[in-house]
Amino acid sequence: TPLPDDCITLAHNLKPTGVLLTPGAQEYEVARTWQAWNNMSSGIPSGIVLATAPADVQAAIIYAAQHNLDLCVTVARQSQYCMNDNALVLDMSRMTECTVDATR
Repeated sequence: TPLPDDCITLAHNLKPTGVLLTPGAQEYEVARTWQAWNNMSSGIPSGIVLATAPADVQAAIIYAAQHNLDLCVTVARQSQYCMNDNALVLDMSRMTECTVDATR
């Protein structure tokens, strides 16, 4: 199932280095098959968000919730469960630092 027509909204809400990949794009197939390096997952997600900033994560979560999409999260790209059919995959492997606000 393709993403809803307004997926351009999600793409625009990603920070300059965040990327939304959809089926048919060469980059999508590379990301999908690299995710499934263990060959145990053959799912075809509706889209893959390559997040590079917290705002990308937030945008993907909000979009998935608004459109009632399953959201699959991967960080180290080794889960066989991250490439579900018709889901939005949130790939956080490009996020290279973490800051914790201890006051919250």
